[in-house]
Amino acid sequence: MTLAGLLLCAGTAICWASSPLLLREGMKSFSYQEINAVRSLGFLGGSIVVLLTLLGTSATFPTSPFLLGVVLCNVLLGNILGDVAYFAAIKSIGVSRAVAISSAYPLVVTAVSWLWLGEHITLHVLAGTVCIVLGLVFLRMEGHDREQPQAATKGFLLSILAALCWGIGIPISKWLISSAGMDPVTFNFLRALTLVPLTWGIWLSSAKGRREAKTFLSRRDETSRGDNAVSAGKTLALRRLSVVLAGVVGLSLGGVLFTLSLRTAPVSLVTPITATSPFLTALFSFFVLREPTRAVQWAGIAFIVGGSAAIGM
Repeated sequence: MTLAGLLLCAGTAICWASSPLLLREGMKSFSYQEINAVRSLGFLGGSIVVLLTLLGTSATFPTSPFLLGVVLCNVLLGNILGDVAYFAAIKSIGVSRAVAISSAYPLVVTAVSWLWLGEHITLHVLAGTVCIVLGLVFLRMEGHDREQPQAATKGFLLSILAALCWGIGIPISKWLISSAGMDPVTFNFLRALTLVPLTWGIWLSSAKGRREAKTFLSRRDETSRGDNAVSAGKTLALRRLSVVLAGVVGLSLGGVLFTLSLRTAPVSLVTPITATSPFLTALFSFFVLREPTRAVQWAGIAFIVGGSAAIGM
């Protein structure tokens, strides 16, 4: 991997690590469906700016129905089905275990890249990938509460489904920008253009979503009354802004850096390095937000650093 590729991967990990911090405020007030819909607006807006800045009038778009269909499948698989399964897993077994299990997606990427794209997988790349996944498991490890076996099984299977969706979707992205010759910036813009109607359609398809949309458009909380209405409205506006920024930083900027990095190195190398974003999130939380970090989490950091070093050898 070249220095440019390493910098692109590092930039991607930083963007993906920053996005959850921006989403924290939004999660206090909004449903996951609303967050996905509002975040997609930031994704589209940021992608338009990146497209005009880097390509301008030289931007070209594929006209092949097949390629456009592959982009649609990529979005449905990674950004819709994978994320929905992930959110459902969180509801069933909690954040810690859902993140730990779904973090196995780099292994899926490695296997799919070897079987489909014919990428050469060396022993140290495989060992580094395993170390990173172990590190993510340690990083997110917490005390386990007693739960119903049925809910635990459901959450486990949903987490595996999310990992499979993300792990298959990334090699598809690699194929589109390498074998199919699609420009990374254009591809990211098409993803954003596809995601907006999908997320808003899913959100507005339910009665709850339509009620939430009315609150969103009126810029107020239906539960607010009297003197608290103004301050509550400002709080909601700031939380919506943080969700939009999460789309700009995580999906738009992070997405274009990720697709550009796929041009410089095999996807089996790019994915494990960019998957270190939870490690950066933990560092941000510890040093900026002053959240306590336990010994098991520092063990996870050690695994991640060692795995990244092994991959870069």
